[in-house]
Amino acid sequence: MKFLAVSLVALAGMAMADDVCPATTLMPDCGVGCILTAASDLGCTQITDPIADIKCQCSKSSAVQSEAATCILTKCVPTDVKKVMDAASSICAQCASAPPTPTPV
Repeated sequence: MKFLAVSLVALAGMAMADDVCPATTLMPDCGVGCILTAASDLGCTQITDPIADIKCQCSKSSAVQSEAATCILTKCVPTDVKKVMDAASSICAQCASAPPTPTPV
C-alpha cells in the first residue's frame, strides 16, 4: 500500500521546523504524533536540528510509512489521510534538500 509517500516527515521539533521548513505547517495534526512516534522508533529524533530530522525521516520513508500507517488510518479521517500523504511529499521535496541552518559563532 503505497499509502503515504508520506510518513517520512513528521516533524520533531515542530515549532523549530516551521521556521526552517514552512511546508511542515501543511501536516494535519492527526498525523503528526503518528509520524513522530514512527520516526523516533527508527532513530530520527534530532529535535535540536529539525532539518537533519526531516532528512532522516525522508531517507527512511518506507520504514516510517510502514510504522505510521495504522496509526494514521486510525487517527485521521480519510480526507486528512490524503492531506498527510500530500504534506509528507511536500516536506521531503522542499525541506530534505534544504541547506543546513547556519550556526552562530
